[in-house]
Amino acid sequence: MRGSQWGTPTVMKCPSCGHEQPGGEAECRSCQVIFEKLAQREARRELGMAYSGSSEPAAAVAIESVGLIHEAQFAPADQSALDEAAAAGAIVGSFTLIAILAEAAGWIDVGLGLFALIDVALAFGLAYGTHRGSRVAACSLLIYFVASKLAQYAAHPPSITGIWLPLLLASAMGKGALASFNRR
Repeated sequence: MRGSQWGTPTVMKCPSCGHEQPGGEAECRSCQVIFEKLAQREARRELGMAYSGSSEPAAAVAIESVGLIHEAQFAPADQSALDEAAAAGAIVGSFTLIAILAEAAGWIDVGLGLFALIDVALAFGLAYGTHRGSRVAACSLLIYFVASKLAQYAAHPPSITGIWLPLLLASAMGKGALASFNRR
């Protein structure tokens, strides 16, 4: 904040976007950040840095809470593995959805039925949870995928050429499950 002792208006610079505006306002006119909440978040972040013993913000054990959802910070490589696992789950859900729609249109007959929509919802939900860093979702996605593939292959053994994509997807899901345990 700056101003003079002679009564000129006080000017405040937003700590988030740098927009200058009259002082004493509760939120920024430009980016709509609420200053009190920003100060609380910074205080939690500083507390996390003090807890971790590091002065680096990237190494802080800062846990932001929004309601009951806690987001933990991951190293970039771990977040990348989580995102790849989430993408693999989304691919599984998308392929299943495409097969359901193709069967409903009469183009193919693979015996899925409309109850397979539950599989689609489960795959997408677990993929989203994996992206958010949930250990339960990441491990459940891997277990669900491997179990469904084992059941499918028990009924209809795959050819050698038909197994590479499931192995690639399972590998990405496995890396994501391991990365979910590496919170900072």
